[in-house]
Amino acid sequence: MNVKINNTAEREECRSSVLNVAVDDRALVELGLRDVDRFQRQKVKDLKDVFTNYAILQTEKYKKVSLSWISCHFSILYSYNLTCTCLQCFDTVGWTSGRAFGL
Repeated sequence: MNVKINNTAEREECRSSVLNVAVDDRALVELGLRDVDRFQRQKVKDLKDVFTNYAILQTEKYKKVSLSWISCHFSILYSYNLTCTCLQCFDTVGWTSGRAFGL
């Protein structure tokens, strides 16, 4: 769309409004880029928090399972009146082959 403007004042007013729009556009682009950058930093922080919490949860779970395993191990030793806790003596019960469980 070509519009002819003969008046110098109107021409300057149009040029001024075009420059203002260009400045506003740049400001909006900068604002958008800052928002994207903030989002990326927040995403990294959130992922670090998620993985840290997951590692803590897995460590706590491992400790509980480990305690259960130790309790089970010694209750089987106690039930067979075994005093040695080495794997060879423990295997005479049939732990690794499944005989301890009637398999």
